Amino acid sequence: MRADGKLWCGNRVGAKGYEHRRYNSAVRGPLNTSPSWFQCWGRGDQHAGGNNVWYWTQLDNGQWGNVPAVDVHTSVDPAPGLREC
Repeated sequence: MRADGKLWCGNRVGAKGYEHRRYNSAVRGPLNTSPSWFQCWGRGDQHAGGNNVWYWTQLDNGQWGNVPAVDVHTSVDPAPGLREC
């Protein structure tokens, strides 16, 4: 966490950001770079990371999207100190 309230951390390059916190929602774009920043988190579909936490961020194409926590390199989900949205 940084003073701006955002979580800055590594992520899986090529991770997809979705419109909603569901895999069957529209893909808004990718995260082609790492590290990235994440503004907040929320609960959605269960994913391969063993939980249902998703992180909200601005994707590399400028769109906003939800990224499953399995693609965000955190030690625990949700990341401590990051606000829920």
